[in-house]
Amino acid sequence: MKERFSYRFRVKITAVLGACCFGVVVPTFYVPMELGSTAHLLSILVATVTSYVIWEGSKFIQALTLYFFPWEKSLTQHLVYEVLGIFLFSS
Repeated sequence: MKERFSYRFRVKITAVLGACCFGVVVPTFYVPMELGSTAHLLSILVATVTSYVIWEGSKFIQALTLYFFPWEKSLTQHLVYEVLGIFLFSS
């Protein structure tokens, strides 16, 4: 009998810190704009929120894939669906 699907993101602090780091680093070093300007601060906010949503969505896709296609039963299907799902979601 299959157990009921439950999704719990256990490493929330890692996701928040990773999203904040990514959100600050990318606009600061890779987007040509004046540091501290309104546009720079807005791009930090947008990059942080976007990276957090992608992080959460990827973890959810990983949990769904693991539930429907466990490693032990279908390794190839698990890998294909997980990589494809995360790629499509992130795009």
